[in-house]
Amino acid sequence: MSLISLTFAIFFAAVLLLYYLLPRVTQPYLLLAASLVFYLWSGPKYIAYIAVSASVTYAAALLAGRTSSRFAAVSAGLKSSLPPEEYKKKAAAAARKGRLIIGLALAVDLGILIVIKYLDFILGNILPLFGGAAAKLPGLRLVMPLGLSYFTFGAVGYLVDVSRGKYPAERNFARFALYMTYFPHIIQGPIPRFDKLAPQFSVPHSFDIDRILDGFRLILWGCFKILMLSASLAPAVRAMADSHASMGGLEIWLRMTAWGLQLYADFSGGIDIVTGVSECFGIRLEENFRRPYFATDLTDYWNRWHISLSDWLKDYVFYPMALSKRFARFSKYLKKKHGKFIAKTVPVGLLSILLFTLVGLWHGANWGEILFGVFNGVIIMTSTLLEPLFQKIRKPLKMDSLLIWRIFRSLRTFVVITLTRVISKAPGIPAAMSFYRKMFTSPGIGGFISEFSEGGRFAGFNILSYLPVFIGAAALFAVSLTEEINPSHSLRKLLSERPVMRVSLEVLCVAVIVVFGTYGLGYDASNFIYAGN
Repeated sequence: MSLISLTFAIFFAAVLLLYYLLPRVTQPYLLLAASLVFYLWSGPKYIAYIAVSASVTYAAALLAGRTSSRFAAVSAGLKSSLPPEEYKKKAAAAARKGRLIIGLALAVDLGILIVIKYLDFILGNILPLFGGAAAKLPGLRLVMPLGLSYFTFGAVGYLVDVSRGKYPAERNFARFALYMTYFPHIIQGPIPRFDKLAPQFSVPHSFDIDRILDGFRLILWGCFKILMLSASLAPAVRAMADSHASMGGLEIWLRMTAWGLQLYADFSGGIDIVTGVSECFGIRLEENFRRPYFATDLTDYWNRWHISLSDWLKDYVFYPMALSKRFARFSKYLKKKHGKFIAKTVPVGLLSILLFTLVGLWHGANWGEILFGVFNGVIIMTSTLLEPLFQKIRKPLKMDSLLIWRIFRSLRTFVVITLTRVISKAPGIPAAMSFYRKMFTSPGIGGFISEFSEGGRFAGFNILSYLPVFIGAAALFAVSLTEEINPSHSLRKLLSERPVMRVSLEVLCVAVIVVFGTYGLGYDASNFIYAGN
């Protein structure tokens, strides 16, 4: 069921109407029923995956919690009656049992993800090493269920938090199932956190017309991004796979820039829609984008882009490893051999490479995405190592206080992230290497000028057909700049103080979508770039 479709509009309107007409006590159960219907719409057979994940995760957290509670109940008596060493053994055995339960559940959750999303890639790289018949074995070619990565990461985060004692295991299975299946975030995030999302399901939400209208405005803005930018740029971006051999360097730069704009408009637009839908129910989702193309370096960029993924990897991968005893021993060894600076930066840099390798894997099971992640990690590690040198150059010139330097850093970051995306967007590693060569040595400006001068065309496309892109990009830049200058006030808050301007912009936005928007209500859900995760 596409977010931009008449079917979804009717579905959402019906759920919203019942949500406020029925008694408030039924609100979470209605949302659970709606979420199950939404999920079943994507394919009834795929419900088994999320059902197994939810059931195993729920049961394991409860069982581990009961194990911990039972030991806590007798702990005082055991401590007074047993020798210290014997008591420590009992405590360690109880802790091991809890960790074993959590570990088995994690194995199930991650096993489902690995088998469905990554097993074909793993086998495709391992089996050829054995040669003969093994190299010819076909892959499983399993179709990924809707939101596989999102509900898996949500389940893993929940299990780890419960095992750390951050909050007790949820006893109400319906509420936990709603956390796992909540339909606004299941398509493309943000990755849920139980302690931030689930408590909102237990609070009755009264009808608030201002909040609902605010949610509709965010939905409208998301539709604007997708229909005016993402959908309009899709033909030019798709053509990269068909005509990459004949493209010059300038064309590659322009198409990769278009890909970056399409990716952001598609993903952030979808997030705006699901966030707006959720706000209509009185439930707030986590922020997932914070004007990433205003970032001044790659670290800043990843703190602004897909924030829920970056934060999840930091909390459940980066920090546990960085605070581990092995990591401390490694840092101590480097400090002894190479000094304090190396000991501080190299281990963190290596962890960053691992972290971004996982980011690449999250985006897709192929070497292009993996190398995309590795490139980001290497660049961040290198810039961290060279930061003292950069600081010596910038500080005397007071460059950090200059607006022109801030603009240059943002443009530089956009160029760097565009270059790293080449390896993941090109149709194969050899094509990516060819792209890089052409981007820096063969611009092909003559052909570009000739085609443009003959009929206002570029790479087979009429420039006038990109009018929606120019309009959409200008609007997106204006909104982003306004919010970047004043981060504490979103544009919606600013416009709420100016009703005439707000209504005028809303009418204009609808009119522009109707006149220039691509696909309209026929937009296919499969076109959402991140929907497959």
